[in-house]
Amino acid sequence: TRLVSDWSSDVCSSDLSCAKTMADKSGSPLASWVKAKLASQKGDLAEAAKFYAAAARGFPTSSSLEEDSKKALLGESSVVALARGDYVDALDKLMPVSGTYWPDAAYIAERVLTTAELKSYVDTHVPAVAAQKSGSVPAYDEHFNSHAALRDLLARRLMRDGRFGDALAYFSDNKIRDAAKAYAAALTRAARSWGRVDRAEALFAAATLARQSGLEMMGTEGPPDSFYTGGNFEEGLGRTTLSGDLITAEERQRFAASNAKPDKRFHYRYLAIEEANRAADLLPARSQAFASVLCHAGAWSNRDEHAAIALWKRYVKEGARVPFAKTFGRKCPAPDFQNAVLLERKVMLRVGLHYVSHRRWWFAGGGVLLLTAGLGVFVLRRRQAKA
Repeated sequence: TRLVSDWSSDVCSSDLSCAKTMADKSGSPLASWVKAKLASQKGDLAEAAKFYAAAARGFPTSSSLEEDSKKALLGESSVVALARGDYVDALDKLMPVSGTYWPDAAYIAERVLTTAELKSYVDTHVPAVAAQKSGSVPAYDEHFNSHAALRDLLARRLMRDGRFGDALAYFSDNKIRDAAKAYAAALTRAARSWGRVDRAEALFAAATLARQSGLEMMGTEGPPDSFYTGGNFEEGLGRTTLSGDLITAEERQRFAASNAKPDKRFHYRYLAIEEANRAADLLPARSQAFASVLCHAGAWSNRDEHAAIALWKRYVKEGARVPFAKTFGRKCPAPDFQNAVLLERKVMLRVGLHYVSHRRWWFAGGGVLLLTAGLGVFVLRRRQAKA
């Protein structure tokens, strides 16, 4: 590779020792870049990082590097930082060129950094941005804003961690923030409500929000949800497995620890199905609401035949016959929670009466004992009063 115009006309494109000799003749950013590549090739990551830093310091004022080459230099230096375990620094090196390397920046932010590390970095280096439209904006689009994208990525990751209060401040879209706030409020009502049907209604509200706005509220930037592509393609950003000489054991551990739970395509749909199932657990099995909640969950399971069949079997085994049984999992009415409350009271009364009827002699005996004890106390107090 020719490093400077006044070098020898001999080309050393495949001779590493020759390339080093020629690079040593210059102190230019390009020469430092070549030395960094040579050090990386030898596996000397510390030396490579030193030369990448020298090249990066020099290129802003140097005309020897074209714009694309400057971006490539930062990208390569980020790879070295990642291999050395300098994870936050690896992200920091990519952010100035994230319009080009957003998939790589997003991978580090979402799968390598811990949530705490990412939050600390964003709080320090990525200020809040003005509200923008819903949905993802691809990095190649002129309207792409890497600061907004990184803050949204953090918000969704915090939502997946259950840190709803912390997440709200990082959404750049007010509509999505409102949906996330409503989702958190529904789960809070479900945890704090006293009545079983009230808890079920709150859980179903949360499940509906997870299904309708889950990609925007808690979807992963890369696999398995692919917010980056609007959920339309399973590939395009990130990775599902790790391979390569520079992948360390710690990076693998971090990668495994940061996966979505469950680690399935559109994982938030499974959360919605789980919340609907929990709602059904709290409802009278013979109620319309019970059948309706499972019906909606079945509709959300259209990508998972096993999940859809399990929901149908549960309805058939536990539920009552309803008019929409023929369209179960396709056309579902809204759950009638009000009538579920009335049915729950009837069931409780029926169970109470059944319990008493099977223990009537015990209750009768208890009543006699109470009456006898009451008479004894009355007589005793009368005698004490006369004395």
